[in-house]
Amino acid sequence: MFPDFEVDGAGLYVVLGRNGSGKTSLLRVLAGLVPWFSPGGTRFGGRVVVGGVDPRVNREGLLGRVGFLTPDPDLYILGPTPLDDVLYTARLVGRDLGVDDALGLLEDFGVPGDIAVKPVVELSSGYRQRTALASFAVLGAGCWLLDEPTSHIDPVDRPRLLDFLHGMAGERCLLVATHYPDYYRSRGRIVFGEGYEAPGRCSVDGIASVGGDVGVLLEAREVWYKYPGGGDYVLRGAFLRVRGGLVHVVMGPNGSGKSTLLRVLSGVYKPSRGVVEGVSRAAYLPSNPILSFSAPTLREELTGHMVGDGMKSLVEGLLDKPVGVMSTGELKRAALALVASLGYRVLLLDEPEAGLDPWGRCILARLLRRLAGMGCGVVVVSHDLEWASIVGDVWYEMRDGVVVEA
Repeated sequence: MFPDFEVDGAGLYVVLGRNGSGKTSLLRVLAGLVPWFSPGGTRFGGRVVVGGVDPRVNREGLLGRVGFLTPDPDLYILGPTPLDDVLYTARLVGRDLGVDDALGLLEDFGVPGDIAVKPVVELSSGYRQRTALASFAVLGAGCWLLDEPTSHIDPVDRPRLLDFLHGMAGERCLLVATHYPDYYRSRGRIVFGEGYEAPGRCSVDGIASVGGDVGVLLEAREVWYKYPGGGDYVLRGAFLRVRGGLVHVVMGPNGSGKSTLLRVLSGVYKPSRGVVEGVSRAAYLPSNPILSFSAPTLREELTGHMVGDGMKSLVEGLLDKPVGVMSTGELKRAALALVASLGYRVLLLDEPEAGLDPWGRCILARLLRRLAGMGCGVVVVSHDLEWASIVGDVWYEMRDGVVVEA
């Protein structure tokens, strides 16, 4: 249930709230997806008007007026490269867009020309999110509903993208759901969740520890990797040693090779050159958490495995909730609990904090510290400097496929 609010005219408006509070559901209502594309039994009350249209009565009346973008860019990208995707989207809506104009639009969203012609499957989640935003802009909707639109963007380029979105809000309505109000306080107006305030600094003090480094569990030496079909090497002589009892943080700009490194460490990709070896198998959690599920609920996915005491707060209320209706933050929590319950000693986590509210990020930090205290080796790719400073023991930075200990 949401209180009354009204957005009148162009501008940047912000919706705040904890995981599971209904932010994504609110955007889905405004986009005309609820109750039309919701599970049976959806209860709907109150009144909704978007651009003079009641989406419960006239869903088709929103076509061309409203666009909804979730944090998962893979749901929106149709072309084999960012450039192809923007051009294809333009053709779908009958817009005459030249190659130079498409490249310029991608550049506005932080996708340079050399990235714009690369296969999408080789791009980082950050560049895929930028591509989705650029193609979204081509649709020409007057109202944008954006769910955590910067969740995969690195901290260097994030302010530039936020400023660009703020500039676009001079001509259209942008309604943004986020857990990071500080990104928007100087750029937009909070219309829902004004009382939402983050808790104090998260503390991981007092969590049991094995006493630090307990030996090497997994090691990558002189690893080179490039995607099939040619192109440049994404990893260039990468070296990383994963030790039990420690949390290793890998940071770096979008496109530097962080996600590819995790996939090679996990065995999903085979190195083009170099060696990956260890005494333990590694579990890999991708940045898109729904890829971790094959069953309709977390309880069914966990068949034969137990949720440890340290994870119960992470999955509260989620065991029997259908995966298909979980918010991004809820999916992250459920996927983390699933991976941690399978008994792996090496955990490779790609942006696990993205999409979590401050309380969830703190629970996650304490869970990772507890797992390290049990002797696990944890590797975390993150763009959240503040959160990573709480959880990390060893820091690495990636630049152009090279790993450097920070």
